[in-house]
Amino acid sequence: MRARAKVAARASEPGSRRALIADAVISLLAREGGRGVTHGKIDRLLGLPQGSTSFYFRRRAELFEAGLRELVAKDLMDLTEAMGSLFSKRSDTLSARTVARRQYALWRRNTCASMRHRAIARFEFFLLAARDARFAQLHAEARRAIFDFGAEMFRRMGARNPRSAAVEYGYLVRGDLIAYWFLPPSLGRHRVTPSYYEQHLQEIIVSTDRLPADTRTLPIRERVLA
Repeated sequence: MRARAKVAARASEPGSRRALIADAVISLLAREGGRGVTHGKIDRLLGLPQGSTSFYFRRRAELFEAGLRELVAKDLMDLTEAMGSLFSKRSDTLSARTVARRQYALWRRNTCASMRHRAIARFEFFLLAARDARFAQLHAEARRAIFDFGAEMFRRMGARNPRSAAVEYGYLVRGDLIAYWFLPPSLGRHRVTPSYYEQHLQEIIVSTDRLPADTRTLPIRERVLA
């Protein structure tokens, strides 16, 4: 799993000027949407001399790429901290109950108030990918390590089609976060528990086991959303 973690290369080393700019992209994207991400606003947000951001990233497309890679690196770090110890040995098998408990802990972390800006930025990046074919390819490549992590997790749970299971589970997890952050409480309470995740993990394995074997390349829609 360590090798896979390197796939999601971040904008640069943590604490560097490039990393600070990438973090600023995430913050502005969450606060103002894509139109709010400009070189000048980043300079002002970080208190940098005018033109500093342009020195590191000449085009706005490069800013979005840097922000995306930084966010994916943060997400992968959180995922590794929550689940990584489950992969201590190549032969380890996993139970749905064990994975569900770790996923619930990750859910609790991702629903802290301090994580709201990351949730919004994450879905802004999905919207950018839906509108821009080039960014969609970049988005799929940047998130590949997270998808591979999920596929390996399902493989160790005994899923016959771990890649398909990882896609389905991604839909579930993102749907839960959308509901938590963006739907009014009057539409229903969020009853997320370890048992909730255990049930869905089992159901996903059963349903995807009925599909043909995972031998094909994922279509672009699944690669964007995975």
